[in-house]
Amino acid sequence: MRNKKIIIGIAIAILAGVALVLSNNYEEKQKQESEIDIHGGAVAEKKADKELMDIFKKNHDEEIITYAQQDMNNDGKDDLLVIYYVNKNSNQMTVVASKGDEYIFTEPIPAPIDDQQISFKNIDDKDEMEVIVSGSKNGNVGYAIYRLEGNEMIDLFGQDMESCC
Repeated sequence: MRNKKIIIGIAIAILAGVALVLSNNYEEKQKQESEIDIHGGAVAEKKADKELMDIFKKNHDEEIITYAQQDMNNDGKDDLLVIYYVNKNSNQMTVVASKGDEYIFTEPIPAPIDDQQISFKNIDDKDEMEVIVSGSKNGNVGYAIYRLEGNEMIDLFGQDMESCC
């Protein structure tokens, strides 16, 4: 009977150890995937990231909540979508977009208050990349799909975005 308890105890310890290792590996993988997603497949310290972020910071004093970088207008140059803090009830987002050798800013639009997430997907397999922004406010969750057209973020589709911004 005593040997059975020892064997069961060892088995539980081994399973707990395996579960801990798997959990740590999963968390590390999730962290790496979220960095890729949030930063548009780029490492945050890339030269283009820094250049685009410097352009944003020269024109905005607001606290940056999150950002993502991707070629949104299909010109071969990365663009930067930034969600930033306005006040406790309002966040906004804008895009620093390449336009030839210059950069333009889109008009700010409302952004989620909490749990902001940005991802890119070429949904319609056409030229411009769509961006999916999601988040929450007071427990209300919403998302919207945008496309950068010219100097404007066009709201293509969304659900409950107005309740999270």
